[in-house]
Amino acid sequence: MASKTKTKTGTVKWFNEIKGNGFITQDDGGPELFVRHTDVHVVGGGLGRGVLREGDTVSFEVVQTARGPAAVSVTIRKKH
Repeated sequence: MASKTKTKTGTVKWFNEIKGNGFITQDDGGPELFVRHTDVHVVGGGLGRGVLREGDTVSFEVVQTARGPAAVSVTIRKKH
């Protein structure tokens, strides 16, 4: 079971639209976080096939998964 932490902020390092995943660099210097398109809030509400761009600033929660930390509930704060 994944455990969530408080909301954090960071910057999209890269995101592959075709595969629907990428990585986020945390502002607090924590480890890079894997992110899936299904964990990105879509404009208009809800989660869906959200698309991130390199350099977007985002807020998110961190969960621990079997493969390491990941970002969930990702919201774009400022598009790059």
